Amino acid sequence: MTLNVNAFRKVMNTNSARIVNESGNLASRPGGTWQQYALSWYNNKGVQSEMRAQNRAVRADFVAALKKDYGTKLAKRLIGRYHLNENRSQPLTSATIKQVIKEADRAYVSPLKKEFRGMLGTAPRDKVAYLKDKGFQRRLENQINKMVQPFEGPGRQKILNDLREMVNGLPFYIPKHVREHAHDAIDRHDRQVGAPGWGYLGPSKTGANDEHVMNRGIAEIVMIGDTPYTPVYMSVYSDALTASKPGYKDFGQDEDGRILIHTGNKNQDESTLWVSMGRPQRQVKWLENYSRSGDIKGDQNQPLIRSFLLPLSVANQISADAITEHNSSGTGKDMSVDKHYEANQYGIVNPRSLELMRQYALPGSLKTYTDGSIEKQPQNWGEVVPVSDLRMKLGVPDANIPGIDIFTEEVPSSDARKLYAILSNDTSVLEKGERLPAGKYLTKKRKDLLNKFLPSGATEKDLEKFLQPWATSGGKNPPNSQHLRSQGVGEKAITKLEASLREVGFIEKASYKDRADELLSIYAFHTGNEDFLPEDVDMPNQKTRQAIVDNFCSKHQPKGVSREDFINDFVGPWATQARISQEISDNFDALREHEIDELPTEAPLIDFSKDDDLPIVGRAWPQELALSTENQMILEQRFQIREALSELTEAIGEAFGDKVGVTSDARRLLGPLKDRAGQILSDYHLKVGKMSHLKTVMPLYQMELADYRDALTALLPKSDPPESLVKVIATLNKAVQRSKADLKDQLNFALNDIGEKIEARQQFMTGTGSTKQWNQLAVEFGTSVSKLDGKAARETFDKMIRLFSTEMNSVVDAGREEMKKNGKLSKPTLDRIATLPKREQEFVNLQIAKDTSKTFSSSFYSSGIKFKGKSLSLDRTSSVSQKGISNTGNSCYLAAGLNMLSVVEPYRQLFNPVNYNQANYVGRPTAWAAVQTIGPKIWNVMEDVRAGRAVDRATINDLLADMDHYHLLPAPSLAALRSGLTARSAQQDPNEVIFRKLIPLFDPTNAMSLNQQIVTDFSGNLHNAQIRADLDVHDHTSLVHGSMTQHQMDPIVELPIVNHLGDIDTLQDAIDSFQNTEQIDDVRAVHQGNVIQGRAARTITVQGNPPAVTFTLRRGDGIRKDEHEVDAPNRLKINGQWYNLKAVVNHEGATLSSGHYTALTVNPNSGSWEHRDDSSVSSIQTPDHLSAANQSQKNHGYMFTYVRE
Repeated sequence: MTLNVNAFRKVMNTNSARIVNESGNLASRPGGTWQQYALSWYNNKGVQSEMRAQNRAVRADFVAALKKDYGTKLAKRLIGRYHLNENRSQPLTSATIKQVIKEADRAYVSPLKKEFRGMLGTAPRDKVAYLKDKGFQRRLENQINKMVQPFEGPGRQKILNDLREMVNGLPFYIPKHVREHAHDAIDRHDRQVGAPGWGYLGPSKTGANDEHVMNRGIAEIVMIGDTPYTPVYMSVYSDALTASKPGYKDFGQDEDGRILIHTGNKNQDESTLWVSMGRPQRQVKWLENYSRSGDIKGDQNQPLIRSFLLPLSVANQISADAITEHNSSGTGKDMSVDKHYEANQYGIVNPRSLELMRQYALPGSLKTYTDGSIEKQPQNWGEVVPVSDLRMKLGVPDANIPGIDIFTEEVPSSDARKLYAILSNDTSVLEKGERLPAGKYLTKKRKDLLNKFLPSGATEKDLEKFLQPWATSGGKNPPNSQHLRSQGVGEKAITKLEASLREVGFIEKASYKDRADELLSIYAFHTGNEDFLPEDVDMPNQKTRQAIVDNFCSKHQPKGVSREDFINDFVGPWATQARISQEISDNFDALREHEIDELPTEAPLIDFSKDDDLPIVGRAWPQELALSTENQMILEQRFQIREALSELTEAIGEAFGDKVGVTSDARRLLGPLKDRAGQILSDYHLKVGKMSHLKTVMPLYQMELADYRDALTALLPKSDPPESLVKVIATLNKAVQRSKADLKDQLNFALNDIGEKIEARQQFMTGTGSTKQWNQLAVEFGTSVSKLDGKAARETFDKMIRLFSTEMNSVVDAGREEMKKNGKLSKPTLDRIATLPKREQEFVNLQIAKDTSKTFSSSFYSSGIKFKGKSLSLDRTSSVSQKGISNTGNSCYLAAGLNMLSVVEPYRQLFNPVNYNQANYVGRPTAWAAVQTIGPKIWNVMEDVRAGRAVDRATINDLLADMDHYHLLPAPSLAALRSGLTARSAQQDPNEVIFRKLIPLFDPTNAMSLNQQIVTDFSGNLHNAQIRADLDVHDHTSLVHGSMTQHQMDPIVELPIVNHLGDIDTLQDAIDSFQNTEQIDDVRAVHQGNVIQGRAARTITVQGNPPAVTFTLRRGDGIRKDEHEVDAPNRLKINGQWYNLKAVVNHEGATLSSGHYTALTVNPNSGSWEHRDDSSVSSIQTPDHLSAANQSQKNHGYMFTYVRE
């Protein structure tokens, strides 16, 4: 289709937080005075900041060379951009100029980057302190501006991307709020509108001959990973999240940061959700409206703006399917609304659109913008941010001009007019478009309005007399208040009634021009600058100008604000906002009236990226993205259940109508089934997708529905079953989705997860005033679990958590008092904190630290499923404790690997933060970032293992998320992908993860590797070799005296388990077999200038004596697994050096890509052997000939680690 791009630009660029100029470059709004922006806006131009470096003298020959190679125009730009005045003896050619420019860029930017990173390291760790420290934020902004100021295009973008990479690679102890605000500061300097691979939807019309236009435009973008997200904004009158079932629209989050969307409907249906996608100006205006409309008291009764991140592709999908409000009634489609006032404003009606928002809302992205306090707000508010941050991004001033509001105004109350029309039977007072209801609806309306307006002590006739002068003059004349006074109505009631005759509304679009013209005129008169005068306004003489400005300031200038500050900080910015609002409306009208014939009927995707645009580096949110993937799967399952139950009602009605085919026994089941379906649909937390509720209740519901399905199936006739009953059963199948055994396992997993959380809090709750109540609830929970009553178990757990939170808050209060009095925490308080789970310990420390200079990091839980491995027949010397590493579902391979690393000191020290050396990662910034991020977390896990402390599921989930982010987890198999598993959630091979990913990353010098010398000998076979003229000699190794020698450093040796003689019975035999000479076909090499291919003898020799050596037995071939025993001695001589066995990794299962991994390890403290199966740990007899069972378990091992004596 042919598009009028100028028409699209005209409406899409209007009031974007980032403006596109006519050349297609993105221009940041200047941080200086508003005048530059106002003028460029008024002239319908983009704002391209003129940023040039200071020049010094430039050699003449340099200038000549520049002009010759680049042309005069470009040469001037280069001279204005670079500091290129150094004396250079070599001739200046195009190539040397480019090198000089590259060196100058590096010399200029590198120290500034280091300063930037250093600043982030000194940022306030406490979030509230950070938000209040405006000086630090300004310094950060200035530092970025200093770096990018001389650059344009890809050069500028590369610096910004480098800074983003630097922020993503910050050490783990830098809090998330510092990283996010650093990203925000970087984004403000980004002039790219688009990037390769994605775009924005443009305007369209609803039909070929339609005049109704969908107003779409450029959206604000936040890159997460390699995916563009856009914020979804919604204004709310006040916090509705205090209710478990909010009766008003609101966004919230659960304890893990998952977004919960409430439409304000407590029933099974949904109300329309009014949102903006990536354009928050309208929400700022609604905030003004709400603030003026009601009696707002208290932080949690403040009007708020909520937002969360949604993938741009999902937002585009919702937008593309929307229609205009015109004739939208009954269509079930989303609506494009407020089109004259802003783009991308929607009323979400379509259930599938709402579901997409719920499924794809990015966990952890909820923001709450408030004019109230940002401290001590509820956790379900997400990140609490001052509204001033949003206003600043839009250029909206924080304070209004007294007596002049740009966004809102008081207007005559429609309700008061309607009441007078009813009382006086005079509809002439109604304005155009206002209508009175008829019949019983008029009676109800009359009653409602009287309840609102009729004061105590007055009659309806008194109220009519009071309203008459006001209503009949269109609100111009005051009401007859004296009449009410004469009837004994009090002054307070009269004042309240007078106020109710007006209401707060948005000003008419035509008024924006009037207000902009007025304010711009004042600014122009004050400065004497005619450039700011609106059209058709002349500049009067000095005396007249002064009088006009004096009169304006006497009415509107706030006390304590100087004339100069008032003009610059109030009048100028608000003039800009009025002009922006006018332009939005005018541009939309122009698009609809003059460009509509060229608009398509389907939403066009417009790619604003240019050929030289670089991909934008996104923010690193690995945990949140992993949680989002889980959300999508579980919420889609929930959506299918609710959709099936909605269809079930109709199917049951049809079955009841089939009085011949459906038997009475079936009918007796259908009635209760219909009732139960209605009850499930009315489950509010199921509707909104509260994850903790879903995991325990959803399998229970599905098992109930499966019972109904099975019972109805048993009643089906064997021949000619009634179609209506078959439909009911098919609908139940859609809701059930999986077998009852799977559902039972899923519920057991969820209940087991809750049980572990209760157990983790038991020690803390023992000895408190709530111990008795806690223990009673624990018994109730156990009873619910035994009955597989997920709903009751969850409700009991919620009560226990409330009890736990009360006790935990008491520790916080006590800790704060101790810090204030003594400057430190007492031993009893420290001991109590130590009994808390790790996450709660961090929370308590953080809360206590808010009143001190200390700061601590905090992290969210990540959910997981415990793997039930089969029990081992081992000779144990102790009972099984739960002090090991928790399983997150399929993470046994990581637990086994980490247990091995923990007891092998040379491996362990690789992960010690004091041993990291950035010099080993020069040119590998991502690898260095991975070391800094993942290394300390692995070190902490190993410290817990050696100290006998349990490692919880949240810690492992966090580690897996980071490993996945840095591509340290192999891609899952095709079968795993088909099962919905990801690299993070799938089973992995510890050999691949530990020795092919982690060890090479943390051992860049190969200190832990054996040197494998590979000698390939063609002697005796050269005459039979084939010459391959089709192959390039540069791709192959040359023979020297008929052979070639290669060296390979490898941290692990993979040994065969069989050879030409059959099974290998000892580890030493496996090592010998590995080093035996073998004949290999189709080997290629270079001989006498040609590539040859033929048979050769290959010998591998293992050389060296690293501090630790690990051998892996090739037990699997991808189809089957070899289970025979291979004797592994406790002492083994390698290249003349003795080594001791310290760890064995075992595998149970048919193939190495499935099943379960455990470990046998030597406790570094006691020297005794232990069996480690995820969280279960037990001491065992030494696996030698004194314990046949343990010796067998060891000899079935998959990986064997030896440490040098």
